[in-house]
Amino acid sequence: LIAQGIIPAMQAEQFDLQPDANWQYPSRAEPVVFLLKGRFTDIALLQRCLNSLRQQTEQNFGIILMDDASGAGHNWCYPMLLGDLTAKTTLVRHNEHQGRMPNFIMAIEQVCTNADSFIAVLDQDDCLMQRTVVSQLLNAVEQGADLVQMPMFRPNKPLKLYIADYAAPRSKAGANVWAHLRVFKKRLFEQVPKQYFKLGDAWFDTVTDYLTMLPMAELAIKPVYLDTGYAYWHERRDYGPAEKQHEHQLIAELLAKPSLVGAAVAPTQVDAESMP
Repeated sequence: LIAQGIIPAMQAEQFDLQPDANWQYPSRAEPVVFLLKGRFTDIALLQRCLNSLRQQTEQNFGIILMDDASGAGHNWCYPMLLGDLTAKTTLVRHNEHQGRMPNFIMAIEQVCTNADSFIAVLDQDDCLMQRTVVSQLLNAVEQGADLVQMPMFRPNKPLKLYIADYAAPRSKAGANVWAHLRVFKKRLFEQVPKQYFKLGDAWFDTVTDYLTMLPMAELAIKPVYLDTGYAYWHERRDYGPAEKQHEHQLIAELLAKPSLVGAAVAPTQVDAESMP
């Protein structure tokens, strides 16, 4: 915060650090807030990600850019990368590694202050593929959606489609509700008990896409798969056998957790022809 010049009034003109001052990251209350989490993200990929936000025809959105302790040798340039996006961005650069779920919770529950904000998870090494993503999300809000997904393209699996199915997804190994683009209301995320994100006393350390989206898909009143063509470019490095086995074990643990609803939610699909 000091490096960004975000200084509380109590600290003004004080030589020594005032730890009791109101040290807070700028809050975000826009109708759509993009959550960009990452660690040691290639600068060119982060720049591509930010450029896809600059290119949105509707600019009524906020950004939470979180770097999980890559270190000043890596993230020193982030303010310069933001440039004209600075005013709508809350930049968080941790000094110590926090982990995926603590970062999720901090961003959504502490930085985002509007219960009706749509949180759109955009990985720093990915990007949006349409210029109208924000306008489509705002239109979905007006139609009453509380959880939205849009189609993703994976360059290493170019022929595979990931169409979400919200009818009893737990019984279908997740039914692609984990797939990007993942968008949900802040209030929906906060309905999920925190213990759901843990194994015993420890946070799940990976598969957070499954972990967050599956319970929210079960709780959502009006989940929407918004199919207007590819909207999200998703690159993922190849995983080794041990890492894949670990993920499969965690997904099995997640699927074994009790459902958060007593009945399935009927799916809602909006296609390109129904959009303005």
